[in-house]
Amino acid sequence: MPVCLDSTGTGSEEVKYLSEVLQSPSNKIQEINLSLNNVNVEGAELLSVALQSLNCKIQDIHLCRCRIRDQGTKHLSKAIQSPHCKIQNINLSGNEIGESGTEYLFKALQSPHNKMQMIDLSYNRIGTVGAAHVSEALQSPHCKVQTIHLSSNNIGPEGVGHLSIALKSPHCNVQNIYLSNNSIGPEGTATLSEALLSPQCKIQKIDLSKNNIGDEGAAYLSKALQNPHCKIVDIRLSENNIGHEGAVHLSKTLQRPHCKLQSIYLSYNTIGATGAAHLFEALKSPHCKIQKIDLSLSKIPEEWKKKLNSLYRRPQNVRPGFIIDI
Repeated sequence: MPVCLDSTGTGSEEVKYLSEVLQSPSNKIQEINLSLNNVNVEGAELLSVALQSLNCKIQDIHLCRCRIRDQGTKHLSKAIQSPHCKIQNINLSGNEIGESGTEYLFKALQSPHNKMQMIDLSYNRIGTVGAAHVSEALQSPHCKVQTIHLSSNNIGPEGVGHLSIALKSPHCNVQNIYLSNNSIGPEGTATLSEALLSPQCKIQKIDLSKNNIGDEGAAYLSKALQNPHCKIVDIRLSENNIGHEGAVHLSKTLQRPHCKLQSIYLSYNTIGATGAAHLFEALKSPHCKIQKIDLSLSKIPEEWKKKLNSLYRRPQNVRPGFIIDI
C-alpha cells in the first residue's frame, strides 16, 4: 500500500503522527513518498524509530529534498542496521548530505541486517571522500545494493577511481550506476573503463552524461564495450563533448560481436556528418544489437538525419522494434 505525501507541507509534527501510524500493528503501508517537505533532522529521527519497529512494513521510502543533512542521515542509518527494518529502496537525493553522512549511511549498508537494494544520493555533496566510503561498502559481502544513483556529487576522477575498485570486487552487486555531472573527464573514464573489463564487474547500465569525457573518453569506453567480459547493455553519454572521432570509435565497437549494447544515448554532442555516416553503417551491421539510439541535438546535418531516420522507417533493415531519436 503506497502513501504519497510529497509537496504537502509536511513537517516534523506531521512526521511524528506518521511515525506512530507506521508502528501500529494494523499498519499496511509499504511505500511512502515524503519528498519536497520539511522533514529535517528531527523528522528523520522520528522516522528512524518507526522503521525499527517490528510492525513497520515500509520497503520503499522517498525523501528527496527534505533537508535531512548529515545528522538526519545518521538517524536513518541506525534504522537500516536494525533486524526489523525492511527498507529496500531509499531516495535521499538533494539533502545536502556530505562526507560524514555518506560514511554513516554506507557503514550501515555493511550490516548483515541491511536489506537495501537501491539508493539514490544524487544532488548531494559526497565528493571524493564520500566516494571512498561508498566504495568500501560496495565491497562488503553484506552489501546488497544493485542500483546506485550518485549524479551531481562532485566525485571527480579520484572518486571514480575509488568506485572502480569496488566494481571489480566479487562481492559488489551493483548492476546499475548513475554518475552524470561529476566532472569525471577522460582520466576518470579511463579508470572506469578498466573496471568494466573485469570479469567480476556486474554493471549493465551506466549513466555518464555531462562529464566532459570527450573523444578520448569515448575511445576508452569503446575498448571496454567490445570486451567479452563487459556486460553493459545501456549507456548514457549525453552532453559529453563527443565529436566525430568519438562517434567513429563507438561505431566500430557497435559492430563487434562481443558488444552487448542495446541502448546508447548521445544527445547534445557534436557528432556531425562524419560521425553520423559511421553510425549509419554500424547500425546496419549484423553484429549490432542496438534497439534504441538517441542522437538528438548532436549537430547532424539534415541529409544524414534523413538517412538515419530511414532505418527507423524500415526496421526490417536493422532490428525489429528499433527506435531512433534525432
